[in-house]
Amino acid sequence: MEQNATPRALSRSDAIAVVVILFWAVVFMITRAYPGEILLGLPAMAILFVGVIALVVYAILALVRRSRSKAIVALLLLVAIPSLLFFGMSIAVRVRFALIKPQLMAEVQQLHGIIKSGRTVSQFRVEVSASQLTPPVAISDGGILDNWMGFVYDPTGQIDKVKNSEPIPPPVKRWFGGDMMWVMPLGDGWFYCGFS
Repeated sequence: MEQNATPRALSRSDAIAVVVILFWAVVFMITRAYPGEILLGLPAMAILFVGVIALVVYAILALVRRSRSKAIVALLLLVAIPSLLFFGMSIAVRVRFALIKPQLMAEVQQLHGIIKSGRTVSQFRVEVSASQLTPPVAISDGGILDNWMGFVYDPTGQIDKVKNSEPIPPPVKRWFGGDMMWVMPLGDGWFYCGFS
């Protein structure tokens, strides 16, 4: 009796490993989109650590078993981890921003209405020096003390002019009571910025 000798591209264990790693990638990206949540920050680091350990174990198994498919999966993982670290936050923040943009815009419009009425606002960071009636607004996304990140709406266009500058030049650098360290453009006058 002849057996079918057609080789499979991936064994069941390799396929499970790929699914687990893809799941790991999605969870890591989601946790990176919510930097202000301390309950998600620690799991993000744990997820990263587990992913690196899984890569090392899988690579060792590939070497010990001299399996081409395991070596390919290990190589894909080796490429995926730095890619996720580099692109993960950007992709996750952009997806999250698309979901909450109407809510953020409503908050900014309400805030501009309060400013036009002459009342003061304490819970938001506003840069009145850039514009008296429609100033740039920063909505904090969490952080510790003066190290924080947030969504910034700049109707003046000044951040857009300096977004590719390293470092961010004054006066924009000193907006919102801290040093603006980096800028991620989100479109329509919105940015995701880091402060120190």
